[in-house]
Amino acid sequence: MSRTSSLLDLSYLHKITAGDPALKFTILNMLVDEFDEAIPRLQALWQQEDWIELARFCHHFKSTLSFAGDPQLEEANRYLWEYAESGGSPDPGRLQVHVDLLVAQSAWVKSELQQLLAVGA
Repeated sequence: MSRTSSLLDLSYLHKITAGDPALKFTILNMLVDEFDEAIPRLQALWQQEDWIELARFCHHFKSTLSFAGDPQLEEANRYLWEYAESGGSPDPGRLQVHVDLLVAQSAWVKSELQQLLAVGA
């Protein structure tokens, strides 16, 4: 099944912008920029096993994801945040799937947001 931007739930974005197209455009651009910066940071923190900074990152990223409208990303971020908050476990490999999902799904969401920007959504 091909994914389309209709699968992004942008209701929170619409609510916050109150239908203001200029504000919506600004926030969409900010989201794209945030994804550009966030994913390399996430990967670095995971590789370094820096649980304190990873927990902070995930807590901050939670706000970004609420605007992006992808429940899979929100869920993966929540699991990763809980893991980092606990200080990691003896088997961090069990959550590698969530890191991988965040990376891959973030790329897809970023692409969808860029398409929305291109059509002036």
